[in-house]
Amino acid sequence: MAVSRTSRKPTFFWQGMLILLPVAVLAAIGWVSLRQDKILADHDARERAQTIADDFLQKFSAELTATGLRTNATFSFVVEPAGGLSFPPKWDSLPTPQPLDGSQLDDQQARLWQKVQETVSDRTNGDAASEAVNDFIASGPPKNFAAAACYDLGLLLAREKKIGAAMGAFDLLLEKFPEAVGESGLSFQPLAQFRLLELERELTNQSRRPVSLDSFYSNVVWHPGPLTPYFLGRGPESGTVSKWQRVWNEHQTGRELFSAAGKFIPTNANSEFGQLLFHPTPERKPENNPVPRTASNLFWFKTPMLVVHRASNAILPSAGTEQSWLAVRFDESPTAQRFVCHSESDLGLRIKDLAAGEKHLPDYFGIGVEVAGKKIREFAPDLHLWTFYYGGGGKSSGREIKSPLNALATNVLASAVQPEQLLKVSVYLTSPDKLYQRQGARTFWFGSLVAVSAAAALIGLLAAWRAFRQQRELNEMKSNFVSSVSHELRAPIASVRLMAENLAGGKIPESKKQKEYFGFIVQECRRLSALIENVLDFSRIEQGRKQYEFEPTDVMALLKQTVTLMQPNAAEKQVQLVLQQNDSQLSTLNSQPVEMDGRAIQQALVNLIDNAIKHSPKGETVTVELKVHSPQSTVHNESIPVEDEGQGRERSESPIHHPPSTIHLSVSDRGPGIPPEEHEKIFERFYRRGSELRRETQGVGIGLSIVKHIVEAHGGRVLVQSAVGQGSRFTIEIPIKNETSNIEH
Repeated sequence: MAVSRTSRKPTFFWQGMLILLPVAVLAAIGWVSLRQDKILADHDARERAQTIADDFLQKFSAELTATGLRTNATFSFVVEPAGGLSFPPKWDSLPTPQPLDGSQLDDQQARLWQKVQETVSDRTNGDAASEAVNDFIASGPPKNFAAAACYDLGLLLAREKKIGAAMGAFDLLLEKFPEAVGESGLSFQPLAQFRLLELERELTNQSRRPVSLDSFYSNVVWHPGPLTPYFLGRGPESGTVSKWQRVWNEHQTGRELFSAAGKFIPTNANSEFGQLLFHPTPERKPENNPVPRTASNLFWFKTPMLVVHRASNAILPSAGTEQSWLAVRFDESPTAQRFVCHSESDLGLRIKDLAAGEKHLPDYFGIGVEVAGKKIREFAPDLHLWTFYYGGGGKSSGREIKSPLNALATNVLASAVQPEQLLKVSVYLTSPDKLYQRQGARTFWFGSLVAVSAAAALIGLLAAWRAFRQQRELNEMKSNFVSSVSHELRAPIASVRLMAENLAGGKIPESKKQKEYFGFIVQECRRLSALIENVLDFSRIEQGRKQYEFEPTDVMALLKQTVTLMQPNAAEKQVQLVLQQNDSQLSTLNSQPVEMDGRAIQQALVNLIDNAIKHSPKGETVTVELKVHSPQSTVHNESIPVEDEGQGRERSESPIHHPPSTIHLSVSDRGPGIPPEEHEKIFERFYRRGSELRRETQGVGIGLSIVKHIVEAHGGRVLVQSAVGQGSRFTIEIPIKNETSNIEH
């Protein structure tokens, strides 16, 4: 038993998938690749940042723990085991008065002392005062009395401009009474040296060994007293004095720092000296963020902003402004500890300098340093996020402009920690745009490639879908065409065969009946010839091999012949075929011979008449009409707007050349009509209206397409006037090609 197999219609799904699949795979691989590329860029950046953090930690730690490191904002002090200040030297700004006790003098010394006071206070006779002082010193008085006498004598002689004698008095004091102290509690030694320095500047001929300026200021700085700032402020303008002024300011700052940091340096006689406790930084509040108290060599403290007072050369605190300091402990000796203090601003500058010295530090990295729980911010490298753009002529100009943002960097790429010194160096990503710039460029170009590929694939998909649909429609039309042609051929061939067999078998003896059979055979053969001719013409038209032979043609005769040819067909369908003609236009048509391919035009008319007969009900009339339209006859009856000398007037005649005349060959029927929306479709190949209409009428759907091609080949057009229920009228318009029209054209 044979089983019929129904063939499924081809689908476009898998073809579309094969077109889109490579693009989808490319996009997926590209997305994974770009993502992996970004991950690798981030991984490389983190490895690079870790190397930078480790190297920076070593450099910063080395500088922080170097006792010899001295900058404008680095100071130190040394603490004794008992907690007192060992360095810089301690000093009292207010001396302790030590009045002279007259009971220490005997009668002679007392009498001579009285005389010294009288002569010195007189201030008029330096020689007498010198004699009195010499006598008093010769009596062997206590050193404080003798030093006071020498100093007062030197002042008196200097006032009298006896420079040499005055310097002798001060030299005598320094030689015999260097440790003497005056009643004010001030030592005579620096006072005498300072007076000698002043007197030396007034000497024109130096005949004695000068006082060492460096030695004097070294003495007053390292053995400070209440007059040390005065001596430094009144010294001569020289490099030596400036040097010791700087040393003094450092000592003063060290004393101020010790005073502020002293509360963070507890002492315990029963424990090892220097076991310091790490205290919370001022930013931390112990009650809110308690920190365990552990041994440490680093701690933070705050002082008022220290400034140098120009007049007194003293270090004075600035009201309302605080300054953060980091104290670093060093073992100066078994019995002393040195604390090197760095201001936060100095540490920030050092960090910035070290960062600037990093050759391999990209500009999209930022370095942050945390010491003893406090992050360095003052003058430290900027950790704000930033982006960039190209100024001027864009990227081609090469001028890159940084644009800071209002947010701080929070993405820490790497950190390096030194627990024993409480140091932490972090490398921040300050510009993700800059880091992923190259990756972003690759993303852009690869994305563009994927987008172009996707667009090309979509265009190809649409083109393939269109071609697939057209091919499917062609296949359907081919199947319909084969089916229609087979059906059209089967009926006449069967009729001819049947009638021929009857005639050949002698079954039709009557001559009249035989003649009728012969007429039917001729009619069916003519019908077959017309069908075959249409198919062959359609094939030639499709292949571009259709050729036309234009020659002068008698259109009226051609029309009559065609109507006569189609009369039997109309009679078979019981339809009346009528030819209408206008005798007044025949003379015009005869005077203008028409150049056309008569056979092709006849074929077009046959197709139109055949369609009209097929679609006309029995008893209706199909009308064939010939008209000649001349432009001269229509132009005079219409108002044509023509501009006349810029006036915009209208007139009834046109000065332009008239177009050629046209002949209108029309075929009208009273059939079911054609909807307006299908007036264009009926001229498409293999198009036939509705399944019901296909069952009732014959044809393969190529007749009207052949008509259109023939008429357009003659430079004309086919018009259709039809509505549902009102019949149809097909008109062929063909221009008459005469000499006048050819010249004008």
